[in-house]
Amino acid sequence: VVASRLVARVQSFEGEKLTLTAAVHLDTLRRHRYAQAIDATRSDAAETEGQGAAGGEVDAGETGGRGAVATANLKPLIMLDESIVAGREKLRKTTQEINEALEELRFELEE
Repeated sequence: VVASRLVARVQSFEGEKLTLTAAVHLDTLRRHRYAQAIDATRSDAAETEGQGAAGGEVDAGETGGRGAVATANLKPLIMLDESIVAGREKLRKTTQEINEALEELRFELEE
């Protein structure tokens, strides 16, 4: 009876681990794609930065608002980084729980 409960516990943790692994992978992919989009936007902005409406040089005052926009664009990236770190920590704890349950199961089966 105890062994069957431990097996069920391991299975539950393994299911949780699978879900967490998928979530971390998805967030990692999202972060990568978002970072690429930011890089592409910055490249486009750098190419056009030196041109005004008539193709001339831009005054420094004309680009003043871009810093705030760039900072706002980084918020999703930061949130994804935090989510990845939290997910990896949950994975570490879940793996530890699995190992502990397997150890308990091993001792139970030896008795």
